[in-house]
Amino acid sequence: MVDVVLFELEGVLFDTQALRRGSLRDACAAHGIDVAADADAFPAAPVRASVVAALAATRAASDDVMVDLIARDAERAFSSRLSLRGVALQPGARRFIERAVGNARLAVVTRARRGDAELMLGLSGFDGAFSCVVTADDTLDPPPSPAGIQFAFGRLAKQRAVSRAAAVALADGADGIRAARTARIRCVAVGSVPPHIAIEADAFVASLGDHTPASIDALSLPGRERVQ
Repeated sequence: MVDVVLFELEGVLFDTQALRRGSLRDACAAHGIDVAADADAFPAAPVRASVVAALAATRAASDDVMVDLIARDAERAFSSRLSLRGVALQPGARRFIERAVGNARLAVVTRARRGDAELMLGLSGFDGAFSCVVTADDTLDPPPSPAGIQFAFGRLAKQRAVSRAAAVALADGADGIRAARTARIRCVAVGSVPPHIAIEADAFVASLGDHTPASIDALSLPGRERVQ
């Protein structure tokens, strides 16, 4: 039986794609770069990767300093949009959390900044559901590094020992999947993950709504059905 479920907030529990892309447009515009026409073609996250893609597509002159400045501004624009507009839950997310609470230890390991993560959890009413929350502010190495997962395990182990065999990560992209694999835990890809990326995970579900920790556990075991 699964004991620990690790969640990426963005893409798995919350639909932040439109907010991220709008924030990218705002940040690029502040530096005189117009990406409005092509923004939907760029990845919504990670932020730095979306900036690199936008600058390459528009053939704007750039260097690492420019990329870092725009990424910083995009993060600030995202925080502003989030506080003003809120964010939508992914289909089935609330149902899954309600079923999971009390049946497994739930933890967040997210690429979002702490302030943004706390705001999303507070707005949704999920802030009391998680045993620990690990954000981009807690580790210097973002996914695909397993540093965030390892940090979460360290916190959870203070409550009760963590078995990697009884832990499952829920991810929405290649970096999260690879971080889980490096940490030697199972991973389920969730949502609109391209097939060539989802195949790297142990299983794939289009939505969490019809699942529980037990069904996620069964789906991701070796030799079981991989897609639902």
